[in-house]
Amino acid sequence: MIRALDHLNAEPPKLGKKLNGGDFALAATLGYLDLRFNGQWEDGRGGLIAWARQFERKFPAYAQLKPLG
Repeated sequence: MIRALDHLNAEPPKLGKKLNGGDFALAATLGYLDLRFNGQWEDGRGGLIAWARQFERKFPAYAQLKPLG
């Protein structure tokens, strides 16, 4: 998982005009990590954090759908 996060952080996927299943899958994964491992995965992964913020701007309903800790 660490290697996958590092890879995604180095090369975050591009968000196109339309969101796709992969975008939602990554957002769900990051939401789960926030819920279960908050403060343990984020350090040094600014690219993924920025990606998640951009995803939330493109899909505002996500704020209401993501799990709360």
